[in-house]
Amino acid sequence: MTAIRSALASFILILVLAAAAYAFASIIESGSFSASATNDSDGDGLWDVKEPSGCQFDPDCDDDGLSDGALDPDGAGPITVWTEFPYYDNCTQVPNPGQENADFVFVGLSYVINGLIEPGDACDDDDDNDGILDVNETLTDPTDPDSDDDDISDGPTDADQYSWTIETGGPIDGPIEAGPDNCPNTPNYDQEDAPDQDGIGNACDPDDDNDGVPDVSDNCPDTTLGAPVAADGCDDPDGDGISTQAGDNCPNTANPNQLDAPDQDGIGDACDPDDDNDTVLDTSDNCQFVANPGQENFDGDSQGDAC
Repeated sequence: MTAIRSALASFILILVLAAAAYAFASIIESGSFSASATNDSDGDGLWDVKEPSGCQFDPDCDDDGLSDGALDPDGAGPITVWTEFPYYDNCTQVPNPGQENADFVFVGLSYVINGLIEPGDACDDDDDNDGILDVNETLTDPTDPDSDDDDISDGPTDADQYSWTIETGGPIDGPIEAGPDNCPNTPNYDQEDAPDQDGIGNACDPDDDNDGVPDVSDNCPDTTLGAPVAADGCDDPDGDGISTQAGDNCPNTANPNQLDAPDQDGIGDACDPDDDNDTVLDTSDNCQFVANPGQENFDGDSQGDAC
């Protein structure tokens, strides 16, 4: 690993030097070169114009023992140069002798090529470059842009758009895609969020269809959004507490008692046009619940002889 990092650092340093040479040549060619443009008043290796205000005359502006730039301004004195690429203090105004920098592997190269300093964790308000400020990243790892390793960024930023590897030898757009991940702690590359589309992916949504019945006890976890459901989570269009899935014998007519007498034909009395199956419709049947196809009625009252 040390050999790879060393080789990588050397390669990037070549890129940086080439970019610097090109920029310097451009300045000369344009005639805009001046001594003040390259002043380094404190000898730390950073031009004054590149240093924050107040640090131009202090080679260790945050007093953490590290030179702000890549040069040792005091020789054998107490200030030293950071020994790893890119060899400067990545937080010149906040002490951080360890130079921790979680997102350098993702965006550091783009900063270096443009002559900028990618801030270390101590002064970086978004350590993992996922687009979520560290102070707001309470549910995921603020130092890892893809906390669940599903290649979807925890936040809205494509965190590795300018990453690099020893194999490519240059900046590439890495595997992580811009988010935000709708299940940042549960791998779900497909980001499926149907049918409720509530911004919580199905992989971590306790109620995929937002019907109020948790998926663990929902027999129909993908009912149409907003449709009335029974306690089993399945469609209950008549709202009587008996779902169609459970065999409501009048699915469009409320009948919580499910009475189906006397014919027991699977059609509840509430919606059965002929409860006794005697071929005479209930609206004109003189014995609605007793089969009497002949409708005999000796005394001529409202009830047939059979009942």
